[in-house]
Amino acid sequence: MSCVRIVRDADGAASLRYLNRKMKREALVPIDEEVEGEITAQQRRVLERWPDGSRWLFPAPRMNPDGTRPMTTHSYRGQLAVWLER
Repeated sequence: MSCVRIVRDADGAASLRYLNRKMKREALVPIDEEVEGEITAQQRRVLERWPDGSRWLFPAPRMNPDGTRPMTTHSYRGQLAVWLER
């Protein structure tokens, strides 16, 4: 997932905004407070490892000194399952 942002509507409800590469457009997904907190925590962990930031919510953990490479699809699915379970 690249360029993930949490945005709020006029009522203050949170949504996840991201680029849907397959559809070639931005997408919005409503999220609750728990998901918002977990995304924010993941973004913090990324910044701890890559202080200059990364455009990826899940950067590749190895051989990625500057955080510019995304996690592979296979690794992403496994990590996402662990992350959601946590």
